[in-house]
Amino acid sequence: MPLPETVEKRGSTRFAISCPVTVSIRGRGIKPEVTEAVLEEIGVGGARVNVPHPLEVGTPVTLDVHFSHPDGNIATLRFEAVVARASQDPHYDIAVRFRRRGRFLRDQMGDIFAIKYLENDETGQPPGIK
Repeated sequence: MPLPETVEKRGSTRFAISCPVTVSIRGRGIKPEVTEAVLEEIGVGGARVNVPHPLEVGTPVTLDVHFSHPDGNIATLRFEAVVARASQDPHYDIAVRFRRRGRFLRDQMGDIFAIKYLENDETGQPPGIK
């Protein structure tokens, strides 16, 4: 008997990637639970993440995706999302649907620029400013 064909339900393609992600799980408490995970796939409308423990479908999460650059800098993008699917086996993969576009975290971008300035000038000022 032939295997049934799988049907792609997404409106856009996801791309395989492996990079660190910080997952903030918003619950009833004031402070969200924060855990480190691995981003496995990403697309325009969502992502697949391997988390260290199971999550329930419908759980709102914030993903801080940490992309590294060959020059050693790290850019972090934040995505507000909701868990759309979740596996309960020991791998604990979750599929999330983004609620809005990702955005760069400005405070960390400032830190990246400050490090660049220090590399260029001992004063810590942008190049050309004394």
